[in-house]
Amino acid sequence: MSNDTDGFFAVNKKKFEKALSLSMNAAISYLVIACGTGKSNSNSSWSVHAVEKYTGISRGRAKKAINTLIDHRVIKRLKGGTKPRYQILDGRGSKKLDPKATYWLPNGIVMGVSEEITALERIRQTQNTMLLTLFLDLYSEQNLLEDGGISQAVYRTIYEKEKINERAQYNVYGFSKKETHLTWGIEAVDKHRRNQEDLTDKEIDAGYNGTIDFFYRIEMLHSLGLIEFTSHLVDHEEDGEILHELNDELESEARIASEVLLSEHHDTDYEFIIPLDRHLEEATVVTTCRTIYTPRTSLTNGWYKKSTKRNTLYLNKYNEIIDKYRDSLR
Repeated sequence: MSNDTDGFFAVNKKKFEKALSLSMNAAISYLVIACGTGKSNSNSSWSVHAVEKYTGISRGRAKKAINTLIDHRVIKRLKGGTKPRYQILDGRGSKKLDPKATYWLPNGIVMGVSEEITALERIRQTQNTMLLTLFLDLYSEQNLLEDGGISQAVYRTIYEKEKINERAQYNVYGFSKKETHLTWGIEAVDKHRRNQEDLTDKEIDAGYNGTIDFFYRIEMLHSLGLIEFTSHLVDHEEDGEILHELNDELESEARIASEVLLSEHHDTDYEFIIPLDRHLEEATVVTTCRTIYTPRTSLTNGWYKKSTKRNTLYLNKYNEIIDKYRDSLR
């Protein structure tokens, strides 16, 4: 069995939906078998043992799930016995896979890292099939290079910005969470839309709307350790480019740099407080989410290098402000 946890595998979206309609165990088993296809993305020798190893499904139930996939022509058994082989029946063969019809998933969600409970096992334990669907859809909607996570056109939290001081060439702004936007009309989001008439009276009284299931599942994926929320400073709220990530280190240094620029006491009880060059009048903070497991692809490497470069540039900038104006802290 391969140990390439850094690689990735392809899954046809329609075939996955068919597997999921059969049962959670069938869908999970299908993903495991697909992970075992390697470079061929077609034939796999992963079977009952791999399903049991990576998902916690017992041998008997794994065998039943695989037979169900065969009976419903989701996969085909090419060879039986103690070392079976299967073919993924989505017509891929040697054809180039359609990106819009395909999930490209990191092997790590199946194989895990170290001795942890794998991502698939964690989701299987919830027995929430729509949670599994959202988890896979997030990979299709993720744009690390441009958005640092899930596309901001799909899901993002925006912030109110308040200027609290001016000094030298900087404006100091405080940022407070304003609202979270969810874009309907995108398949990955619309799958989780609750009709208004299906809301309970209690949910309506609490102010919930059709987004309730989407946000519940996002929070569930976060609690399972499968996604993380990530904030970025961008140069424009609607269509801006990332200036830098607001990880713990950068958030802390930006706050300290802001505080040394304050000529007198100001309320700094904001989620973020950041000094901005005067020309960055439209800059703001946006929060989205990012999957924890990412495949080692050229896109991922490109995002990592670009993000590291941006973060280092602004970290140095904030440190320069601190060094220059630190006397105001005394």
